[in-house]
Amino acid sequence: KAGFRTILEDQKDMTAWVVGRYMQTKPTVEKSRVISFIRSDLKQALTYQTSLGRSSLKVEVALNAGSSRLEYAIECDWQEIGKPEEGIPQLNYWIPLNSKTPSYICDIPFGIAVREPQHLDISANSFIEANRADDLASVMLISGAGYGFRGVDDSLALTLIRSSFDPDPHPELGIHKMRFAVDVVEASATKSCLIKKASEYAHPLIAYSAKGMPLSPLSFM
Repeated sequence: KAGFRTILEDQKDMTAWVVGRYMQTKPTVEKSRVISFIRSDLKQALTYQTSLGRSSLKVEVALNAGSSRLEYAIECDWQEIGKPEEGIPQLNYWIPLNSKTPSYICDIPFGIAVREPQHLDISANSFIEANRADDLASVMLISGAGYGFRGVDDSLALTLIRSSFDPDPHPELGIHKMRFAVDVVEASATKSCLIKKASEYAHPLIAYSAKGMPLSPLSFM
């Protein structure tokens, strides 16, 4: 099932820059509880909290009216520490797919890259999409901030946080707020359509309502 995982990497050198091999993976479902559920004409949202090791995760999963995109907003109190003799803890979101995926599509500066499956984090501007061999709809994983994606074994994954230990021994301890989305892609979607979908999420149009104010010489017209 799709969801959050904690991973232990075996990397021992240059840990801030290199993601190590996965030694252990565990789903974060041991102690979860629902905090709230919202249902209206504009939005449905479920908020829950779960624990993982010494850390905790508060997650809102939302679906806006008329949208094909499932949006995740996360607040993580990360207290995991990486050590050379133990490994590097990682928080990861993973989506297994129900069909063969011979390659994956990612956005890069000035275009699109099609990449072969590999047990390695790859960088992308904002998304990874399963480039399926059939003519059915597919899935894309869009990040609001992170850039480390993994496409392998007919699955998509996004690295959310890692406890590297050099050059800084404790670089990630504390509260982190992150967001990402899972979107459905029609079989007929073009590459420009993928970029548009990702851009609409990563760079949303935000409108504010406020009382009128007199213009000043420094106001922007």
